[in-house]
Amino acid sequence: MDSTDALDLEHVPKRLLIVGGGIIGLEMATVYEALGSEITVVERSDQLIAAADKDIVNPLFKRIKKQYANIFLSTEVTSMNAQEEGIQVGFKGKGAPEFDSFDKVLVSIGRTPNGKLIDCEKAGVNVDDWGFIKVDKQMKTNLKCLRHW
Repeated sequence: MDSTDALDLEHVPKRLLIVGGGIIGLEMATVYEALGSEITVVERSDQLIAAADKDIVNPLFKRIKKQYANIFLSTEVTSMNAQEEGIQVGFKGKGAPEFDSFDKVLVSIGRTPNGKLIDCEKAGVNVDDWGFIKVDKQMKTNLKCLRHW
């Protein structure tokens, strides 16, 4: 499931794996941990929120490491198989088990921009080659009618 699906769950999973230690994954981990889920986070890079400064991330890591069941850095998911008792997940990485089972798996490894998919250009909004809506330093689009101030 993705973060949108995670907001529609009817039941709180007992054991939840979050694949991706970015901002959205950690937000979902915080919510579900507060609701009673046992959280495991798997991140491929060597730190959470990879694009952030380590001096900012380290205090966060120390705090949530105490809250969550596991945080595996420099670790990849190698397999996922639905079983009667849950989803069996394979791991490859430092300190991670070879396999573990979870009730649900949230994949939070990034979003794809959709500016081209929703035809922003037809409305006159500038979109780059990747699909991101172009904005200036003040986060304004090229159209005055789409500025919120």
